[in-house]
Amino acid sequence: MGQASRPVSPLRSASAPATIAKICTSTGLSGLWLCLALQKTGGKLTTFEYDAGRAATARGHFRKAGVDQIVTVVEGDAHQTIGRLKEPIDVRFIDADKEDYVDYLDKLLPLWCGRAVLAHNARHG
Repeated sequence: MGQASRPVSPLRSASAPATIAKICTSTGLSGLWLCLALQKTGGKLTTFEYDAGRAATARGHFRKAGVDQIVTVVEGDAHQTIGRLKEPIDVRFIDADKEDYVDYLDKLLPLWCGRAVLAHNARHG
C-alpha cells in the first residue's frame, strides 16, 4: 500500500470498536488500512465514492482482502448520500474535493462521537 495510506495505520492499535466514515473511497487502498484496525476492534467502515468504476474496484479489493463484511461502499455524490448514515461515527476521514471539506464536516457532525477527524491534503493534477 502507498505512502499516503500509512498515516492511518496507527488506528490499528485502537482498543475499542470504531465506526469510520470515509469520504472518497477511490480504489479502496487507504480503506484497507482502516479495515486492518477495524478487524481488531470489531468496528465498521462506511466509505463514499462518486465514481462507479472506482467503487467496483474498491469492492473487489475489499473482497480479496477478506474485509468486505465490515465495509459498506456507498456510490454517488457524498453531499447527498451522507444522509444515509444513521449510526454514530467515531472517526471522520475526508479525502475528497478540498473545497467542500467544510460541507462534509458539517453533514457528518450530528453523528460524530468525537474520536478523530482525519483529512488528506494531497491535490491531484
